[in-house]
Amino acid sequence: MTVKSLFIAFFLMSSLSCYSQIRVEKQANQWLTNNLERINVDYFSQGGSGNQIWDFSELNIGDGSTEKLSYRLRSDSAFIINTVNVRSFILKKDTLYQVETESPLHIIHYILPVCRLIYPYAYGDSATIPFYGKGIYCNDHIYREGGQTTLLADAYGKIILPNRDTLQDVIRLYTLRSYFICMDIDSIALDTARLHQVIEEHYEWYARGYRYPVFETFTSTTYAGMKMIGTKQQAYCCLPDFQNQLFDPVNKAIHKNDSIEQIKKQDIFHYQTNVQGMLVHVDYNLDEKAEITMLISNTMGIVYRRLHRSQIARQGYSESIDCNGLRRGQYILYINVNGRIYSKTITF
Repeated sequence: MTVKSLFIAFFLMSSLSCYSQIRVEKQANQWLTNNLERINVDYFSQGGSGNQIWDFSELNIGDGSTEKLSYRLRSDSAFIINTVNVRSFILKKDTLYQVETESPLHIIHYILPVCRLIYPYAYGDSATIPFYGKGIYCNDHIYREGGQTTLLADAYGKIILPNRDTLQDVIRLYTLRSYFICMDIDSIALDTARLHQVIEEHYEWYARGYRYPVFETFTSTTYAGMKMIGTKQQAYCCLPDFQNQLFDPVNKAIHKNDSIEQIKKQDIFHYQTNVQGMLVHVDYNLDEKAEITMLISNTMGIVYRRLHRSQIARQGYSESIDCNGLRRGQYILYINVNGRIYSKTITF
């Protein structure tokens, strides 16, 4: 593998028109490194799937702090470096994998690496790939994590930027990572009672002619003993004006040739659940329009059932999730409503 081929996939994410689809491609280019600044913005609703117009015109980015990322290549590896950690990646054929994470507190080597992207990626493409890693926490504590990554190019369209300009040919990538974390367990048979579970959702909006995501949202929810103990949410933007200042001859050549409702603080989702046999019933009311994702996950962080709904404000909604075929035991019902997280322990 050459430095050039690794750069192709990792640093160039331009969207191309092909059979009326927008795609994330890899293209040949010279060796390149970049120092990137992305702006922290208020978390926002991601909107629906399919063909969309995302209106970011009201998104307040004026007072947002910035986060600096350094992208580096060395030999056959690529690195993202920030103040929190260093993540290293390799390219195997057309798949980009994360193979290591290092921070002041821990270092993790992925025996089964974490899938980051598969090229080319067009609207509607999806894949689910397992991962497993081992490492050390606080110098001498055993650390392990494992689960699965689901990738889905779930939406395409255009963005209305805060300056009211319109960004065409946008594709959105959705990444769902669900996994377990265990520490100080040195046996092959994991003690599920001592595991933590994590569910992460990552949305990235890529536009033709721009190397890095123009907007991103990230949600991470952690469970201990099947009970939710915390959720963190982050959102970023790296606007076209900044990306145009970077050394990026390929995307500059593309240019030559060639937005979203804020989350409200009040609770808009009112629900109750009941289990009948292997069916999970969720009855709910909505005070306003919402994008809703429901997942059923086990103690190892593996997602077995998933459904998504785009709903208007109304009373009397009902969903039934069929869990026939699953082993009896405890599971997590995870519900994401416009970025707000709800969860409940389900026992069959």
